[in-house]
Amino acid sequence: MKKLFCLTLFLFSANFVKAQVGFSYHQSSVISAFGVSTNPDKKLWGEARIGANSTEFDITAMVLYNVLEREDFKLYSGVGVGTTFSDGNIALALGFQFKPIEKKDNFTLFGEYTPLLNSSAGSYLASGSIGFRYFLKRRK
Repeated sequence: MKKLFCLTLFLFSANFVKAQVGFSYHQSSVISAFGVSTNPDKKLWGEARIGANSTEFDITAMVLYNVLEREDFKLYSGVGVGTTFSDGNIALALGFQFKPIEKKDNFTLFGEYTPLLNSSAGSYLASGSIGFRYFLKRRK
């Protein structure tokens, strides 16, 4: 599981180096996290999340896909690999994000449902979060 996580993290960071960057905060009753993402305006994008709850620390690498795209709304889905939930998990994601301020197209609010699956123990943990993303765009 650790080899798979390291490989996923390496591939994610290789994609991240040539991409613009975004920052996010996920507020959840299970695990609140900060994230660093590639361009969420692309069809396929990634996000590395670092979070903590009262008992454990979490690092998750997510690959996300924009399923439905409108000018100021996106519905996305994805999968990730993480280190929490008893030494390893697979995270599935289903979320939406929207741009509430027309003139600030680099700021989005989002909601996400992320069930965590522990493949070795066969257990499941439901997690939902709300938050915001701020995307640093290159000047034209």
